[in-house]
Formats: sequence, C-alpha cells, structure tokens
Amino acid sequence: MGAGHTITAIYEIIPIGVKSDFIKETDNLKYQKKQINQDISTEVATIKTRYKKPDGHKSIEFNIPVLNNPMELKNTSDNYRFASSVAMFGMLLRNSEYKGSSDYNQVIKIAENAKGKDDEGYKTEFLRLVKIANQQKL
Repeated sequence: MGAGHTITAIYEIIPIGVKSDFIKETDNLKYQKKQINQDISTEVATIKTRYKKPDGHKSIEFNIPVLNNPMELKNTSDNYRFASSVAMFGMLLRNSEYKGSSDYNQVIKIAENAKGKDDEGYKTEFLRLVKIANQQKL
C-alpha cells in the first residue's frame, strides 16, 4: 500500500468459551501459558501494525486495542454495512464454509440499506452484479 491508501479488514471474533463449529481443537501451547489478564478484560484483541513515512526507512509500530463493545449490524455505519455485504457476497461466490446462512437476498437487502451516497456509481454496480448472480444462482 502506498501513502493515502486505506484497507478494510473484517474479522469475526469468537470469544473464549463460546461454542462454534469453526473452532478446531489445537494442541496445547508449548512455550506459553493460556492466560487472561483481568486488567484488559474490556479488550478482545489487539491489532498490531507497522507503517513507514513516505520518505522513511524505518517502520513504526502501533497497536490498537479492539474493545469488547458488541453492536448489532443495523447500528453500524453505512460504510461498515456495505463492506459487510461485499464480504458476504464474496463468501457466497466461493461457497465458503464460513458463509453460514447468508444468501444473495440478504446481501442485496444489506447493501441497499447501506448504499448511501454513490457519486461514482460503484455501489449501484455492485448491487447489479449481486442481482445477476442471484438470478443465475452462482
């Protein structure tokens, strides 16, 4: 990525103790004990990333805590909901094992309700592609 670019990453976090079909059994850790620091109980993860200034040679690390602040999809921003619909569409096209009960109609509904301003028409074009895929049952 270059200066001025952005990236959107969407993760599903499954907390410790929550039953999930997606979590596989793993071997016990050999060099590290499983522990939860009670002082950070409001956090569920930490995002660690690095960047370089455009003229820099050394990367700079910064960490961002992910707070345990669950929110219903309907209460998130238009951009977040639209990005979620795009991710869901990708999982449907790939027939991903992680698609859950998602379907094309759900993608269309979320995207339409989150479309917002669309000056370049990309969101409208995305919706058109989803509707074609739904008709073809891709």
